[in-house]
Amino acid sequence: MSGLSRDRAWDVVVAIDVPSLIGSALTRVSFYVFAPGEVEVVGTDGEESVAADALNLFVEAAAAGVTPPLESRAVRTTDELWSVAARKASRKLTDLELPAGVSSVSVARAPDGEIMAHVDGELVIEPTGDIALAIAEIVELAAHEQDAFVATLEGLGSGRVAFSVEPL
Repeated sequence: MSGLSRDRAWDVVVAIDVPSLIGSALTRVSFYVFAPGEVEVVGTDGEESVAADALNLFVEAAAAGVTPPLESRAVRTTDELWSVAARKASRKLTDLELPAGVSSVSVARAPDGEIMAHVDGELVIEPTGDIALAIAEIVELAAHEQDAFVATLEGLGSGRVAFSVEPL
């Protein structure tokens, strides 16, 4: 072996048979498992939804190697065979709410305490109203985990909200 080693992108990768998806147009499914029974499909490669029995097989395969919360992707390799990859997720569900019409709020706090916020990807210079309140709540929650951080509150398709904190 030569060269530098790389971090693994996934904690576990398994191959499973999913008979109920034979003939389906689906080739990719991305999902989160926040806790047993709390599954959120966050992406597929088409308009077709994932059948409950197929999703259960994907979740079982992912959770066999990684305890929730976890992030997972299932990719079709043949008509019946799927590869399922999973890793520990930094996201968790939260009771915090996003302001109306907003899909994500990200806040960075530098080691010197300076705060920068983005709402739906756009820099916010002087937040007001519900945006200012959301930023303050994110900072308060994230400060319990890190002194300097990037914290994100992101709406999921089901109306639930996920929260993540990464150190700076």
